Amino acid sequence: MNEDQNLERAFFRYGLIHPLLDDSLSSGEKSALRKQILSKTYNIPIAAEPP
Repeated sequence: MNEDQNLERAFFRYGLIHPLLDDSLSSGEKSALRKQILSKTYNIPIAAEPP
């Protein structure tokens, strides 16, 4: 994996967790948001193909 691919994956991951960094959200709101994020299936950029 090259540097551009690493950056693409890092930005993807950060994009998923970014809303959880909002200090104005209550712990209940963050918990609901975590559940929403975890309930979805994502196509991770540059993911390794299964053998």
